[in-house]
Amino acid sequence: MKSINSWNRRRHADRRRLATLSAMLLAMLASCSRPPAPIVARDAERDDLEVVVDRLRNVLGESTPATSIPNVTVVPTTRIVKEYDMQPAADGRPAAATITIRTIPGRAALAEKRGDVDNPAESVEDSSTDETYQLAYGEKGWELVEQPQTEVEKLWFVYALPD
Repeated sequence: MKSINSWNRRRHADRRRLATLSAMLLAMLASCSRPPAPIVARDAERDDLEVVVDRLRNVLGESTPATSIPNVTVVPTTRIVKEYDMQPAADGRPAAATITIRTIPGRAALAEKRGDVDNPAESVEDSSTDETYQLAYGEKGWELVEQPQTEVEKLWFVYALPD
């Protein structure tokens, strides 16, 4: 009885495989008769901006700071790309973009600044700051309109922008 059941199972599985392969072959033949869908090229400036933003996120190290370490009240300052936007080229002006970077200060730094060193976690309010950077699309790709003021900010964009 076992051999008949296993033979029936194999026969049934073979029929399912054959049906699946037949359906795939029919689908392939049906798709061959249609003209190929046109490939729509994405905007090169937008693609380049997304690369710049990805590289900025990488250099800023967008991640959640490790706060699960016991008895540690120091939380490092976090910087994230809050938002970015692009205006396409028009009327002879190049494409322009803005990138906003949010700085979220660490709890210990805020507590020290406010004079509450004993209880830094409770003295922290939402005191994040936003800095907006203007970019223009030139011959080499995206370029800063104005140079950042600090060396650290300059290094972010040296890394993120194309050579």
